Amino acid sequence: MTRQQGELLKLSQTRLLEMLTADVKLAGKRLEFLFEDRVRRVSAIASDPNIVKAIESRNNVAMSELLGPFAELDDIDGIVVLDDKARVIGA
Repeated sequence: MTRQQGELLKLSQTRLLEMLTADVKLAGKRLEFLFEDRVRRVSAIASDPNIVKAIESRNNVAMSELLGPFAELDDIDGIVVLDDKARVIGA
């Protein structure tokens, strides 16, 4: 009986480990998908010619007015524009 109990415990632990591992992998894939989706959405916004002009002009008001509706439409909480030295130039 003790041997069977030990084997059952070992089997239960193995099965639990397999389930937890699968859950972690699924969560990782979901996060990866969400991240890639956000990158795709922001890239689409950044390719708009009006956005490009506003960023090149470094006009914060123009950037804000253009980025706001795009961000809202794509369900993005906020967009921060950085220059090539990672300094904030707009949002």
